[in-house]
Amino acid sequence: MAVMYFADLAPYRHGIPAALNDVLTVGWLSKIASFPRGDTTDQVVDALGRLLVSHRVNQMRGYHDCEFCTKRMIVHETRFKRKIVLGSAEIWIPALEQPLIYAAPDLIYHYGASG
Repeated sequence: MAVMYFADLAPYRHGIPAALNDVLTVGWLSKIASFPRGDTTDQVVDALGRLLVSHRVNQMRGYHDCEFCTKRMIVHETRFKRKIVLGSAEIWIPALEQPLIYAAPDLIYHYGASG
């Protein structure tokens, strides 16, 4: 399994030759690096679930499995019964106050929903 770790708030550089300074990474977790842990509210998990439908980008051909559990092919079912397989795309979220984008792997939903 390939490691897909980027430090939080690092300039985005996934699969590109030069970093994008106006796109920052969030939630690219791995066993190789420590990260803060805590509870996630239902509201945050619900918002991430909605973003899986509206802000999903950079769809890849393969899948990255979760490094923290034994589940394979993690599937999120939306409230409209649409199934989305996680681990193959990203969520890009524009910041409210500046020309900045936060980029997260779509597995961030699984990380939040898993508690």
